[in-house]
Amino acid sequence: MLLKSILMMFCILYHCMLPESFAKPIMKRSIFKGGETSSLGESPFEGPLYKYEEIVHAQGKFLVTTYYCTPIKLEFPFNGKDISISLNEFSKNSDSLGISKEEKEKVTKILNSEGVGAQSSTMGQNKGKELSIKEKKQIWPDDPPRFYEKKDGIKLDNGDRTIFYKYSHTPYVVTELKLKP
Repeated sequence: MLLKSILMMFCILYHCMLPESFAKPIMKRSIFKGGETSSLGESPFEGPLYKYEEIVHAQGKFLVTTYYCTPIKLEFPFNGKDISISLNEFSKNSDSLGISKEEKEKVTKILNSEGVGAQSSTMGQNKGKELSIKEKKQIWPDDPPRFYEKKDGIKLDNGDRTIFYKYSHTPYVVTELKLKP
């Protein structure tokens, strides 16, 4: 009975006494495992995924790095509210969202130059192909993969605004490419 009372008091203190700004970072999950969702929405596995492969020559070997990414989402303040849009929407409609042409070019250039996963290679050029539900089930027949969320910001020229971008990706798988002589 005493244990039950202590647990009830802890629950009440946790839900009522902790300020929301302190509780949210504790509750937010930055790593999605097995299709779990974060406090902010659905699992990255439920949305579109793109396969990304990169070949590098290192130490006399050709190595292939493979992983799967979600499309980039951009977040920034507009008319007193924080909005979240896809990179494609941003590319098409940024003028109506208070983003100048120069700022749009800067954001696009930075994302392309940093090679932010599949997003930079699929953005506008359709180099990558979105995985179908059937393909996802073939690759991961038992459980969805673990996802890692990446988030970073790009300061705009005037310095008073930052555009944040985020995406999720699976773990990197590196294999050696065997070339036949």
